[in-house]
Amino acid sequence: MVETLLTPQDLGQALSMVRTDPAAAFLAGGTYLLTSQFSREKMNLISLDLVTPRSISREATKEGPFLSIGAGATFQDLLDSPIVPKQIKKACSSMVDRNIRNRATVGGNIGADKSCASLVPLFIALGSIYRCAEGMDVEAAAWHKKERVANPSALSAKAAQRLVLQVLVPLGRNIFCAFARYSRTGCDLSVLTCAVSAKKKEGLIDPESLALCLGGLGPKAERYTSLERDLAASLVDGAIPDKGTIEALARSHFSPISDTRGSAEFKRLRAGILLADALHSLEALA
Repeated sequence: MVETLLTPQDLGQALSMVRTDPAAAFLAGGTYLLTSQFSREKMNLISLDLVTPRSISREATKEGPFLSIGAGATFQDLLDSPIVPKQIKKACSSMVDRNIRNRATVGGNIGADKSCASLVPLFIALGSIYRCAEGMDVEAAAWHKKERVANPSALSAKAAQRLVLQVLVPLGRNIFCAFARYSRTGCDLSVLTCAVSAKKKEGLIDPESLALCLGGLGPKAERYTSLERDLAASLVDGAIPDKGTIEALARSHFSPISDTRGSAEFKRLRAGILLADALHSLEALA
């Protein structure tokens, strides 16, 4: 439940508020309030509704070798954009209710950092850069790996890093990626999400470029670097192994948690299948 709702007029005021109350959370589109976690917790929120039009872009544009996505962009904004790659749109479509897509923002999806966040696995696998308040750039994997500290002074010191303003996604005809999800029904929340990326040269995968990230197995989306190394070693002349080989190889790397979405064993088996499907559907991010 909301105990306090603060409404800053600008970016500086928003940062000042979170430094004063480090336990407060930024509120973007507000879809986070629909979760069961919100109903169980008492929270102080800092609404960005008045800040976004002035300081947080909603546009997706090309900036040199990057796709620049404003953290204020909604999922529907990305789906409607002619320059957003298909696999990013596919991740946005995993939020199947258009009413929610009209409110859910890129920054909110990042900040909530949920286990099955729609866009986070792709951002991590692609090595995207988060441009935060006060000009601070942080690699997506490092941003999501940060520890959830209870020390107020530590949280206050990282106030600017907590507020993502822009995402820079690398583009190129040699950069390939894929997004996949598993849910119990078409309109259900995701049980598992998966994103993979790699660079190709003359149609063959560069083993050292292989990156993958899965959500739903633990408290938040996670990159599996040891599995990346084993998969890279299994490539024969840059060709992806058959799905059965990938599934068998992947399962030993997963230590999922059991929850209302599924048992640990079910998730372990299903995640291997999802990863194999994603690896066999890589397409150019150009």
